[in-house]
Amino acid sequence: MSVIAYPLYPEIAREHLMLYSPFEGETKKINDDFFLKSTRVRKAIKQAKNSGKEVRLWWPASDYELKLDMDQYWESRVALAFNGGWLRIEGDQAIARIPIRYPKRAFAPLFTVPGIGTFGVQEGLFWVLQQEGWYHTGEVEWVAAINGSM
Repeated sequence: MSVIAYPLYPEIAREHLMLYSPFEGETKKINDDFFLKSTRVRKAIKQAKNSGKEVRLWWPASDYELKLDMDQYWESRVALAFNGGWLRIEGDQAIARIPIRYPKRAFAPLFTVPGIGTFGVQEGLFWVLQQEGWYHTGEVEWVAAINGSM
C-alpha cells in the first residue's frame, strides 16, 4: 500500500511504513510543514493559539477524495494523514499529534468514477493486521514552524 500511495500521498505512505516496526513507547517526530496548507489546520492553529489548548483535528470522509483542484488535493492529503489527531502550539511551532493505527470499521473514499462508483480503502482490513501483531501502532508528531500571521 505504501508504494502505491507514495506518488499522491507521501505522508500516508510514510505513516503506513511506520506500522512495520514497533514504536517501543516513544512518539516519533517528523519535521515537515506540508500540513500548514490545509484550511482546517490553519483554523485549528488559530483556535489552539486563542485557547492555549490542544485542538482536535477532523475531516469528513468526503474530504479524502482525490480532486484535481490543488487546494482540495492538499486538503485531502492532510485529511488522510491527520484525521483523528490533535494539534497544539508550542512557541512558534505547530505540533500535530497523530495516532498511527487503523480503525476497525472505516472506508476511505479516494475517487469516484461516474457511472461506476467510488473507489477507496477499507481500513478495517488493515485493523486485522494490527490485531494479529503484523502492524505496530503508536503516535507520530508532525512539527512545523509557524509565522506570526497564522
